[in-house]
Amino acid sequence: MERESVTERATAPAPSGPRGYPIVGVLPLLFKNPLGFLVKTAHEYGDIVRMGVGKRQFYLASHPDSLQHMLQDNSTNFWKGAGMDMTRPLMGDGLAVSEGDLWRRQRRLMQPTFSATRVLESLPHVRAPVEELIAEWESRDSKRVELDVSVAMNHLTQDLLLRSLFRIDLGPNSPILGKACASAQSYINYRAFAPFALPLKVPVPRNLQFKRALAALDRVLFGLIDERAKNPVGDDLLTTLLQAETPEDPKKKRQQIRDEMVTLLFAGHETTAGALVWTLYLLTQHPEAVARIRSEAERAFVSADTIDVSVLSYTVMVVQESMRLYPPGWIMVRTSREADVLCGYAIPAVATVLISPYVTHRRRDFWPQPEEFRPERFSKTESAERPQFAYCPYGGGPRKCIGERLASLIVQVVIARLCLDYTPKFLGTRPPAIRPLTTLQPKGAVMIAMEKR
Repeated sequence: MERESVTERATAPAPSGPRGYPIVGVLPLLFKNPLGFLVKTAHEYGDIVRMGVGKRQFYLASHPDSLQHMLQDNSTNFWKGAGMDMTRPLMGDGLAVSEGDLWRRQRRLMQPTFSATRVLESLPHVRAPVEELIAEWESRDSKRVELDVSVAMNHLTQDLLLRSLFRIDLGPNSPILGKACASAQSYINYRAFAPFALPLKVPVPRNLQFKRALAALDRVLFGLIDERAKNPVGDDLLTTLLQAETPEDPKKKRQQIRDEMVTLLFAGHETTAGALVWTLYLLTQHPEAVARIRSEAERAFVSADTIDVSVLSYTVMVVQESMRLYPPGWIMVRTSREADVLCGYAIPAVATVLISPYVTHRRRDFWPQPEEFRPERFSKTESAERPQFAYCPYGGGPRKCIGERLASLIVQVVIARLCLDYTPKFLGTRPPAIRPLTTLQPKGAVMIAMEKR
């Protein structure tokens, strides 16, 4: 088998791709319209594409078989690479950044919190902030609430994650954390896409602003960690992390817990909020879907204390279709440790390979009429005909997003509960433009009127 693998690598052809411009390669095309360029390039050149960016070569893998190979079957040969280093000032050695033994230990430690049983047990903590938001809307004494859902869903998601994961209600301190998170996220987005960014130690305004946000974030989180150490709750992730026996000294353990909290907040906050925003927007364009979700919600929210999520089958399909069209994590980067073969093409060692769920989710061979909103694609019958990695909004394999179950549940419950009492109406004149930063965000406000039934 090993001899066959070596022979395959030796004889596999190099993939083709767009030529681009002298010196800079495809960089201008990539920066001008990254989503459109990558979709078009994959369609024109096939499963694996080679692209020149300056002196470097990048590869775009879009076929589900290549994704399965990199993320699952041969995942040890494809690591996250140096690209994640830009997040270390914020996330430290959190789960999304760490590698090797530390990652394996922390993943095992946190995995039980995200089991199906534990996630369902968090339902009351998911529902409470939604009910509070609806109560605030109803206090305005109006049957129509106009709002930028990007702002509203970001605030709501922060509250939901803190309560469901850590059993923390910040109350009046919530805006402090929210402002610090927004500022830090803005800096990470800048670092991810700026061609030339000064090192953090250089005291330019952008770096100083990030350091202030980081200090504010640390004050809040270390305060929460120290308070919980004195008063453990018993069934939350923060208490689990505090009570775990680990080899670090107390100071390093405290720092590691802070890193995991930041990682979960940032990895879960913006992605889940984005999924809610895009789903609400899509529902404004498809009132028939709102009606079907509402019918399910009337059976799901059986009392003030009970949610029967098992009846939300169509709601689940709507959320899945929304995340197919607008996957929050639209791009992943992997670096090959050794030479490999993807879909019959040679990939050299230390190659940068791009995986874009946005691109894979628009492959016509797996998704007919890919730009159409059609939740029925995710029925059992249609899903059975597709490869597993044709749909990958949460990645896949050993490093698949640990919070997939919780994030999915949050979006389903929020959407169903809002549709139970409200009909969303889009107030814009054209569809929201997309900003492909570290997550897939709308460009500017997404103004929606929530009309009371």
